Amino acid sequence: MSKIKLLNNAKKFCEDKKYRYTKPRERVLSVLLQSEKPMGAYQIIKALLMQSKKVNPPTVYRAIDFWHKHGFIHKVESLHAYIACAHHPSHQNFCIFICDQCQKTEEINMQSFTNHIPLDLTSQQFHITHTNTEIHGQCSQCYYN
Repeated sequence: MSKIKLLNNAKKFCEDKKYRYTKPRERVLSVLLQSEKPMGAYQIIKALLMQSKKVNPPTVYRAIDFWHKHGFIHKVESLHAYIACAHHPSHQNFCIFICDQCQKTEEINMQSFTNHIPLDLTSQQFHITHTNTEIHGQCSQCYYN
């Protein structure tokens, strides 16, 4: 999905749910959509400072929390960083492939995988609500260079 379309989806989501689509929320999501690599909160703040002289760190943290809560961004736990969700709102089960050399990430929808989890798990009254899997390695560009 294109970055413009994801931003428009975020705006429509806020309108439909009666959430405020504020400029700080838009700016945080835009920064993450423009990045090919996961960004920590400090990196997001630094990128926003390059665009504007006025950035309120607590507002940035609230925007990160808002987008994460509603599935527009994912937290890459192993890196303590965030990436924009490439598939919102189509999934809650995803896998993030992370290149350990260049930090580039690729997000894959894992819904079809979780639909095939052995029945013995689901028959024991366990209902999967979401998954978050991270796989580290090297992207093809780094591997062959």
